[in-house]
Amino acid sequence: MRGTRSPVRRLPVLVVLAVALSTAACGTTVPLASEAGGAQAISGDGLSVDPGQLPYGVSDLTAPLAQGPGAPVAVDGGTTGSAPGTPAGVAGATTGGSAPTGSATGGGSAGSAVKGRGVTDTTITIGAAIPTGTEAVGQAFGISGAGSVSEEAMWNAVVTDVNRSGGVLGRKLVLYNHSIDLASYVANPERTYGEICADFKDDHPVFAAFVYIGDPTLRSCFAKMGTPMMLYGAFTTLPEAAFRENGGSYLYAPTSLSHERLARLFIDSLLANSFTATWNTTSGGPGVEPVKLGLIHADTPDQNNLYAAYRRELGKRGLEFDDTVTYSGSASDALAATKSAVLRFKANGITHVFGASAFFLRDAESQSYRPRYAYLPGLGALGAANSPAEQLKGALTVGWAPTQDVNQPEDPGKTAGAGRCETVMRAAGLAGNRQDVKLMYAVCDAVYSFDAAAEGGREASVAGLRRGYESLGTSFRPALTFAARLDPDRHYGVSSVRDMAYDSACTCLKYMSSTNRS
Repeated sequence: MRGTRSPVRRLPVLVVLAVALSTAACGTTVPLASEAGGAQAISGDGLSVDPGQLPYGVSDLTAPLAQGPGAPVAVDGGTTGSAPGTPAGVAGATTGGSAPTGSATGGGSAGSAVKGRGVTDTTITIGAAIPTGTEAVGQAFGISGAGSVSEEAMWNAVVTDVNRSGGVLGRKLVLYNHSIDLASYVANPERTYGEICADFKDDHPVFAAFVYIGDPTLRSCFAKMGTPMMLYGAFTTLPEAAFRENGGSYLYAPTSLSHERLARLFIDSLLANSFTATWNTTSGGPGVEPVKLGLIHADTPDQNNLYAAYRRELGKRGLEFDDTVTYSGSASDALAATKSAVLRFKANGITHVFGASAFFLRDAESQSYRPRYAYLPGLGALGAANSPAEQLKGALTVGWAPTQDVNQPEDPGKTAGAGRCETVMRAAGLAGNRQDVKLMYAVCDAVYSFDAAAEGGREASVAGLRRGYESLGTSFRPALTFAARLDPDRHYGVSSVRDMAYDSACTCLKYMSSTNRS
């Protein structure tokens, strides 16, 4: 690995670690270069390398990886400056309604005296947390791959586009990048959260913080400092209650959905497609064995909430999990639990499995144990490409982000916001494979939804941003997902999914129809 130092791709953390652990479990290495494909035009046919599912515990971090310095960048064509200080008049939290205490409740304007943190009369500073040190971590797990487009360049391209169009509320949008050392994060996630919190709170005050991390520690930290937290990307899902924390003014996820909604739609999809038909766990096909459901997941508050929602939905149909395995948040515990669960589920006659990671499938194949999988939503094309085909026969799932869910040949076509994003990236000279396109879409959706919400709220404050997001309805046209809707009752945008199945003919995931399940 040390000979030719081609940088590890700027993949989501779950890609790097999940695939690494899944291959390490059976003592082999799968180079991601074979999956990534070469750099191509943004509309090219690069193979998808989308989030694989690490057991939630090497943690809930799903941040994209990128190179680049963490210096403050005022993007107006490439100039660099320092982040502004914190003005007075920070809007506080409230227990309900659309306007936090201390914020204007009326229409407001771009020149309103009420301002959020990181806001001056001429600038609005936003922060993005971007991991670095990906090559060292990738090599430690035996993964290498061709480098492509840096995430920082993507952010700069979109922020530049917003500023060329007049900025946000008549102010220049300024981007500050906080660099995360990935190896340190893996060793101690809580320390990393603390560093992000301290940087955005004390050193570089930002109006809004953009992260791929839905951790409760960060949710609480940002709310206490008066900075709304913006989840970008499609993979991270959170409890409904998370969006109501701190008065409901500090968390937005325009291209993701809640645990409870995912559970309802996923269970509906599975049962509508006869998932619980009898199964043969030796041949991996229809059989006569009694149906028994198994579940494996991390023992964390958010993951416990997700699978409690699954249990409720199954219970409505007279179904329940016959066996459950949980594990703590460390990678070693996750691996040990996975091996143990495979043996236990096989011995206990579990025929259908929920929550299985890519390396669960590897371990199961080594034991000639082939249950039917409720394939993890978000594991997507990369997980399928790095799992034994025999394991995936009959697997069903749901998806809502084509570049994450399927490979290029199975893509159903352009999403509503794709054209705008592609135009901006091309203008910035950025082109890459399918993984790059997915992240470009995520960054576009993050910045453009923020811009639309701030303008709609008519005020650079916590209250104004909330008014704006809640007024978007279906007007925002996302690039990453099929459609989005945000309103006073929903601060996450995805309301629909599509049924998906593994196709043994192409050894890939496919959408089962062009109809959304809502």
